[in-house]
Amino acid sequence: MAVRSNGKLKDKKPKLTARRRAELIRMRASGEYSTADPMEIFSVGRATVCRVLGRAGDVRVGEVV
Repeated sequence: MAVRSNGKLKDKKPKLTARRRAELIRMRASGEYSTADPMEIFSVGRATVCRVLGRAGDVRVGEVV
């Protein structure tokens, strides 16, 4: 179990690196990819994709293109 210290989780790596998060956001913004496509490409769950897009301010989270 990760321990919270100063508001940060220890021993828990992010599912996506900063580069992969940026690529996921770019893919979704292009309009060519649905929410499910990055799930398969990056081997992450729907919640992870939606969380990344939500934090990026994507208003189309959950919308299938």
